[in-house]
Amino acid sequence: MIKRNTILVALAFCLTATASQANDIFNYTLLEGEVVRDDSGETGLAWDGHGWIGGDVNKFSWETEGEFDGHVIEEAEVQVFYQRMISDFWDMKAGLRQNIEPDPLSYAAIGITGLAPYWFEVEAMAYLSENGDVSTRIDLEYELLFTRRLIGSPYIEIEAYANDVPELGMGSGLATTEVGFQLRYEITRKLAPYVDITYERAYGSTADMARAAGEDDASTTLRLGLRVIF
Repeated sequence: MIKRNTILVALAFCLTATASQANDIFNYTLLEGEVVRDDSGETGLAWDGHGWIGGDVNKFSWETEGEFDGHVIEEAEVQVFYQRMISDFWDMKAGLRQNIEPDPLSYAAIGITGLAPYWFEVEAMAYLSENGDVSTRIDLEYELLFTRRLIGSPYIEIEAYANDVPELGMGSGLATTEVGFQLRYEITRKLAPYVDITYERAYGSTADMARAAGEDDASTTLRLGLRVIF
């Protein structure tokens, strides 16, 4: 079983690896905070962020996302990785993912991230939970420059499971897809308000589990947010 305190060990390993390379150490942090309104009329808050520290070849990276309904945190997760360049446009990542809400659960994680032909940003990850469940998550994103400051970003996230995980409401096979479009205006390269619309749908036994729990198997969400880069 994956122990949650191994995150600290992984963090120490990653920092040691990045410090052992050349003296040129850089860092990058992107944070998004947003107001969320779904098609049922409910409103909440959400965050999304990622960043890294290191050099061109080796770096330590992290990701986090979650939602807050105004009273409690409904969803939250943190991921930490050791990341290494394997070609000019691709990195391999290995590390840990920690689900904090709604159910604390730890995962080992491995995958790749980079630029596909035609400048599509791709991240493909595989996860092994402490309970032995295997899942994958694939993210694709593209940037459209309407003007020097007005930028559109269509994206899609696909999640699949090797077996049913009832405690998470996820079924085997293709579980969910999330398709969205973000339109942002860059006041500067480091500060940009945005509007984002997302359509999420569940499939197969995942959809069956959602309906059995009295939830919709598809939803549309509108987000108004602010992006900050450090």
